[in-house]
This record gives sequence, structure tokens and C-alpha cells, in this order.
Amino acid sequence: MAKLPEYVSILLDGFGERFDQSVKRTEMERGPVKQEVLNLQVMMETEATLFFRGRADTVHCSTR
Repeated sequence: MAKLPEYVSILLDGFGERFDQSVKRTEMERGPVKQEVLNLQVMMETEATLFFRGRADTVHCSTR
């Protein structure tokens, strides 16, 4: 699993997660809701703001 360097922090302001649903739900007139599996794996998107201690750390991080 990927790991951020120790000189990088994630700011909580602006942090968010969302994912595509892998189940299609259809409401029925009577009885339980009909469900259909669309994907076996779910793609998760994460939005975050990264905080670097200094300008030198941004240059060092982008060369990797």
C-alpha cells in the first residue's frame, strides 16, 4: 500500500470520499426491493489537500 512521506500531512478541511455504487436497486410496487450486482469491486475516489513543510519538500516529492 502506498504511503505518504513523513514531511507531508493531510488537512481535514476539504477531505472527502465518494464511491460508485456496485448495486442497482429497483423499487417494486409490492414486495422487497429488487437488487442487481453491477460490479464485484468498487472504485473509491478520495479528495484531499496535502500540506508540505517547505517548498523543497514539494520538489522532492514530485520527482518520484
